[in-house]
Formats: sequence, C-alpha cells, structure tokens
Amino acid sequence: MQRDVEPLLALDSSGNPIDGLAPVFLKYADASGTDRAQPAITGLGGGSGMYSLEPSAADVEARTVYVVDLDPGGTGGVRADLRYWVGQVTPRYAPIAAIMLEDPAGGLWAGAAPTIGEYRNAGGPVTPQAELRAIVAPWLYALVPSNADRIAGVSYRIDAPGTTTPFWEGSFGPDPAPTVPDPIGTLLTFIEDRGPYSVNSSPLDVIVDMNAFRGPPRVVRTEVPAQAVFVDNLAGQPPHPWLGTGTNWRRYMLQVVVRSAEADRDGGEELARRIMWAIQAPQSPPAGWLTCLCQAAAPELFDEDSQRLFYFRFAVELWHDG
Repeated sequence: MQRDVEPLLALDSSGNPIDGLAPVFLKYADASGTDRAQPAITGLGGGSGMYSLEPSAADVEARTVYVVDLDPGGTGGVRADLRYWVGQVTPRYAPIAAIMLEDPAGGLWAGAAPTIGEYRNAGGPVTPQAELRAIVAPWLYALVPSNADRIAGVSYRIDAPGTTTPFWEGSFGPDPAPTVPDPIGTLLTFIEDRGPYSVNSSPLDVIVDMNAFRGPPRVVRTEVPAQAVFVDNLAGQPPHPWLGTGTNWRRYMLQVVVRSAEADRDGGEELARRIMWAIQAPQSPPAGWLTCLCQAAAPELFDEDSQRLFYFRFAVELWHDG
C-alpha cells in the first residue's frame, strides 16, 4: 500500500515559520473511531517551520483520521487559527473526509453536532447520503461515502453553524478514466534520462528515436545507426494483472537489445551493462510505476550478424498500479 508523508506547517501571527515546537496528536484513529498507534511527528528544522508525520501502510488501509496540536498549551506563538491540523490518510479506492470543528474563542467545539446540508451530483440530490461518523463528538467527524458514490462522483456540504468554519465543502470522485500504460515508451525514456553512458571511455547519449527505438532491432540505415538500443515486449509472459484487496497491479516483461558498433563486441557489452546498472541503481521507478528491475545479472550475447554487429539482451520487469 502506497503511503505519503503528511506535511504540517507552523506560523506565527506575522506569517513567520516556527521551529522547535513539540506537536502532539489530539486524535489518531481509524474511520470507526478506534485509536491507532501514533507515528512520530518530526520537525524538519532549518527555519522552515515544517513538521511531518508518516502513517504506516496499515494506517492508510484502515482509513485513519488525525488531529495534531502544533502548539500544546498555546505558549509557542503559533497563530491561533493554524494551531490544529486535521487530515486523513486513505487508499484511493476508499476515501473519507475528516472534519474538525473549532470554537471562535480558540478551543475545540463543544456545541451541536454538524449536519450534511447538501449531498448531490450533476443529477441532483443523492440518497442515501454518506455517513457522518463521530470520531470524537462533538468536534471531530469523518464523512464516509459509499463505494457507489465514490465511483459516480458526489459533492457535499457540511453545515456547522457557530464554529469557525460554518461550512465544509468537498467532493468524492468520480473515478478518473483509466489510463493505458505504455511500458515500452516508459522504459525508453527511463534509459534516456539516465544517460550519458560511458562506452570505450567516451560518453554516449541514448536518445529516443535517434539511437533508441521501440520494437525489435532495425536494419542499419541513415536514420538507424549501428550502435543502438531497442525495447520490445518479447520477454517472458504477456502483460497480466495481479489482483488483491484494493489493488489492480499489472506486470510487464520487456526485452532490451543493445547492438554494438561494427566489430566492437566489448563496446556493445559495456553499453548493455551500463544501461543495466542505471536501471538497477537505487532510485525511484518511473513516475506512475511501482518497480523497474532487470531480470538477469548480466546481459546475454545472443547474435552476431554479417556486418560484425554484436547483439546483447536482457529482460526488464515493470509493475504498474492500475
């Protein structure tokens, strides 16, 4: 389960950032109100006034609501209306909305419970409405929509008269149209971005559509140099999904072929190895992808043609979320 660091910011009444505070949780609970183990709140320092907390994957799955008091006791100089931070961490397939109510005097709300004033989409009012759950009555609630509402899309307005925020507006969904991943284009761009590559002690840029191409190896001609890289979906099994709770991962197996310059077996192997090392280096996978890993320890020499061009290959596995 993917998770993100949740950022917090402490400012004084003049808008200046404040370091050195000791924020605490007022609540860290799942969508049913059950307390969960609280992560650390870390000050980032450097005069940034920034703090962060990192929920666990289990917290995300449980749909966790949190409220942080940046300035316990109110002695650290934090601007009154920014003292409390409310948020939620949820999987994308099961969103909720956390709603925290404050008294205009500066404390937590102790009055009447909020209500759902509007719950509708383009077709008009939606019924039944989402559930407005009390996490800590009367000041912390979670709006929990049905899966059907999330898929179709719905907008809401929470009415909380007398509080510092008498109306809370937001929406759930609709689910975006599915995108069709392009693993070959992704890997080609990934390889290009990590260049240049050293070949025979000289730098070599690998550039898509100049010396890096989609598909099987092409015949050498004016627009296709001898020394080139080719990416195709010829390795292993065809793309197939892996399904689990709230996930829809798809696994792709691609083949990278590196062709040498004429009579340069060593240079071809060196380029293939350096591309493998770049893919395997500790780093983030391509944007939108979960992993990008080579499936061999070294490239394989599998062909030499009549022009004394040497061909090396290796497989790459990519996982896509969705």
